[in-house]
Amino acid sequence: MHIYIYARKIIYANHNQLLHLRYFIF
Repeated sequence: MHIYIYARKIIYANHNQLLHLRYFIF
């Protein structure tokens, strides 16, 4: 369970980074 939550956190963080990059580029 903890590994699953940790993985979700990483995926969510990566998604946020992509959104920030998108706003920065455009």
